[in-house]
Amino acid sequence: MKAYASADIRNLAVTGHSHAGKTQLISALLHTAGATPKMTTVAEGNTVTDYDEEEMARQMTISMATAHLEWGGKCKVNLIDSPGFNMYIHEAKAAMVPAEAAIIVVDGASGVEVMTERVWQYAEEFEIPRLVVVSRMDRDRADADRVIASLRETFGRNLIPVNLPIGSEKGLKGIVDVLRMKAYQYEMGGNGKGKEVPIPGDLQDLAKRTHEEIVELVAEGNDEPASA
Repeated sequence: MKAYASADIRNLAVTGHSHAGKTQLISALLHTAGATPKMTTVAEGNTVTDYDEEEMARQMTISMATAHLEWGGKCKVNLIDSPGFNMYIHEAKAAMVPAEAAIIVVDGASGVEVMTERVWQYAEEFEIPRLVVVSRMDRDRADADRVIASLRETFGRNLIPVNLPIGSEKGLKGIVDVLRMKAYQYEMGGNGKGKEVPIPGDLQDLAKRTHEEIVELVAEGNDEPASA
């Protein structure tokens, strides 16, 4: 087994409301990183982290499970899958004990739900940073504007998207990375690696405004004196 320096290991707790898509997100990350030869799915009952018979039958996570991938040739990322059902939510809190950050998964159609707020509170208690992933944006009634408004209303105006969807519902076909100001298009059922494309004209102004919001937020939080 390959040995990793402690500085090259990241522990991420994957949390959120039940059936928000946490386990499926982990499966997608593993496949995109080359850790699994094929894309596994909750529906097929072959995911890496939901291996218990009851979990496969109920298509939901009941207890914590871990998986790992390698990124960038040297960084090991440990992903801690956690339940979102209220009876097992204590496992989500336990998952944050060894974690350096939490990925909070939110359903693109449902938005912020009860357990979304609960796991956010846990992350607040542990004082760890959070990354929100909005899943299932290709579903009917999935609405990026509504989800972002819901997140900001619940968790504060400092929550700013770093990716904007290209298309909506069944017409979803890619994202705009507003940090790098680049757009990527993906194939359904592909390998998770996007093809760079021009930023669509109807998203250019929004992408620019969002990028400027991020720059301003970072500047506000930078209290250290500038160095030469």
